[in-house]
Amino acid sequence: MSPMISYFLVSLFFITLEGYLKLNDLKCIQIHNICLFSHMYDSLFSRSGLSLERMKNFLMVVESGSIAKAAGRDLNRQSLFSRQIRELEEFFRVELTSRKGKGIEITTAGHRLGVLIRSHLTSLEDFVVEANAEPRIISIGGGGSAMSWIIDPVAGKLADVMEGAALRLETLKSMELIEKIRDGRLDFAVVRKSAVPKNLPALKIVEVGYVLCLPRSMLVKGMGVPEILRTCPLALPAGGSFKRILQDVFTSMDVPWKPAVESHSFVQALSLVRTGQYVSILPSTGALQLSKKDFVLKRVPQLNEYKREVVLHWNERQMTTRNIDQSQIRALVKVLHVKS
Repeated sequence: MSPMISYFLVSLFFITLEGYLKLNDLKCIQIHNICLFSHMYDSLFSRSGLSLERMKNFLMVVESGSIAKAAGRDLNRQSLFSRQIRELEEFFRVELTSRKGKGIEITTAGHRLGVLIRSHLTSLEDFVVEANAEPRIISIGGGGSAMSWIIDPVAGKLADVMEGAALRLETLKSMELIEKIRDGRLDFAVVRKSAVPKNLPALKIVEVGYVLCLPRSMLVKGMGVPEILRTCPLALPAGGSFKRILQDVFTSMDVPWKPAVESHSFVQALSLVRTGQYVSILPSTGALQLSKKDFVLKRVPQLNEYKREVVLHWNERQMTTRNIDQSQIRALVKVLHVKS
């Protein structure tokens, strides 16, 4: 069977299924209807090597990155998964995995197939949720500071925009967020614009600068930024690119790098400032969490060039699959917008 015919048969199944669901009132359809409908094609899938079991198992391998992990170290299941991958490769006439040392590596075609499988399974999961009158789940991810200062404060409003959907919030590093969006494992991500690959969708939420934050009790009249940094106990980054930026800024102001506490996150640094015992340089979104009555915020001109744009990023295919339109996306951005 040629790849074109194979693709046609797969598409035919899902297109026909979609048409079937549209022609029936979802409220009147019981879950067994979809099972019976898919069973009509079961013999076709079994003969061609494209059973739902094979596709789901292959997706498990793609997401875990290993046959052994996907099979839970069960040798019998490992053997089954290996055979099913070979059958899928014969069906599609393309290599889905390649050998890498003692394990495997998912090929570009394998990742692409994983995205397609996940997309269709997500559609079926959404149908089950709707048919049972359950709230669907919308997933939104961000880094630690984005989650704490941008997403968490408006979680309820985000659910309202998505018509009462339940939210699944995930705190991850930027590259993990981008990968999950690409693969359809996450609906939305709040990330730096610079982390989003070119030509992929993203809408601006806020432009973030950096601000010196100190307890008002530590401020002496006439103290400038350099003197504050020289004389006050500092909570500063333990590592990463921002530490290197700050070290250059300190050098330019002839201020020694002597943190009293090294912190691994902006959220932690903000907590230290809130104790009233430390000074830190924080993103403007974090600085806004401090009371003006008890804390003083000062601009650091040397950091003006390091402002960054934070955006909402998504996958167009995922939006189509989940029936999320552009008006809802724009509404999400409006809710997430932070005055900095």
